[in-house]
Amino acid sequence: MAARKKGTRETKKSRAAKIRARLDHPVVDADGHMLEYAPVFLDFLKQVAGPDTVKRYASHSKNTRANQWHKMSRKQVHDHRIARPPFWAVAAAHTRDRATSMLPGLLRDRLDEFGFDYTIVYPTSHDPGESAASRNQDSLYRD
Repeated sequence: MAARKKGTRETKKSRAAKIRARLDHPVVDADGHMLEYAPVFLDFLKQVAGPDTVKRYASHSKNTRANQWHKMSRKQVHDHRIARPPFWAVAAAHTRDRATSMLPGLLRDRLDEFGFDYTIVYPTSHDPGESAASRNQDSLYRD
């Protein structure tokens, strides 16, 4: 959970910050998501679980249902009932917003701008599995 730094107020307040200033209680974003930077994530995974786990994880990630969508025909997508992965889920138009989704310190510095006092942040890209069924079928999640 990230908490805002004291004394990091923006000079020009956003609309969210103005609304937050009128409240007499903390505002908590309970469903924040970060976009993991894959090289850092995989390096961390290597440190804590070893290089074989990284290879298995990378192999599994390439074969998730969402990643298969782009390789399938329309009939295969229909038959397997695979939803199209979202293309709008990752900020890309504004570099600072993209960086904010990847750098916890920058997110913390911008909480006032967003009108939050605290945020609970969850992983986005490197969720360890798509479902309980996929985790139960893959030894990657049992080791």
